[in-house]
Amino acid sequence: MSDLNLLSLSGRLVSDPQIVEAGDTTIAKFSIASTQSFKNKNGELQERVLFIDADAFGGTATFVGKYFQKGKKILVTGEVVQDKWNNKETQEPRSKICLKVKDVFFMESAPQSTEAAESDVEVPEPPKRPVAPPTRQVRPLAAPVAPTRTLANRQKSAF
Repeated sequence: MSDLNLLSLSGRLVSDPQIVEAGDTTIAKFSIASTQSFKNKNGELQERVLFIDADAFGGTATFVGKYFQKGKKILVTGEVVQDKWNNKETQEPRSKICLKVKDVFFMESAPQSTEAAESDVEVPEPPKRPVAPPTRQVRPLAAPVAPTRTLANRQKSAF
């Protein structure tokens, strides 16, 4: 049975995503800066920033490239992978931890464009749904009443 390898990370993009076409696959390469606040031994508030490289593939890569730019807040989930290679000059083995992105979520709403707000473009209203005719009043059915047996009924049925 495999171990669970899942990371959820929120932060801001360090730079615009780099979109790469590899054959018929689109890859978005980007870095996320995730800031954590904590108090040190003296009770002073400090911040620690974690930088994580991330790769998104296919439709997710296209989505990241279209809607996210440097400084935008983002939430990603994915699998932690370790890239390994040898240094070209020294041939020493090198490695880094990277996030293979599965899902991407917005962390802030899109800003309203000032050009669209100032222009004379009329935004259409959503179509109004027709009003349904009033429904007929239906009374609930009464529960069936079981015949009661009285002494008179017993005597009649016995003879």
